[in-house]
Amino acid sequence: MSRAKGTAVMSYGAELADPVADVRDVVETFRTYGVITADWHEVLSGAAEALDRLPEDVQAASRLPVLIPRLRQLLRSGLRSEDPVLQEVADHIADLLQETRIPGIPRPDDDRWEFD
Repeated sequence: MSRAKGTAVMSYGAELADPVADVRDVVETFRTYGVITADWHEVLSGAAEALDRLPEDVQAASRLPVLIPRLRQLLRSGLRSEDPVLQEVADHIADLLQETRIPGIPRPDDDRWEFD
């Protein structure tokens, strides 16, 4: 982990960021607009599988052993607005996206905003 202005930032790249962003898109589209996309099940299932394939040290640092079972729970129960698991997943995803550095992509708190 590296430090950027006092905040811990993980550098794992697309193998972590892509499935996390996919989950965010499905979950926040539902939470914000009440829309369930036609492919929501495939997207969450694919994301859970991709996250599950990450090395154990990446999973532990990202708290994925907590997130992955929650994603599978959403897959079984469906997306429901009052579901506390949905809120837990949304919060976890927001934290991960805040903490994850995607190589070559500047973050708002970076001093340099050029793309590498």
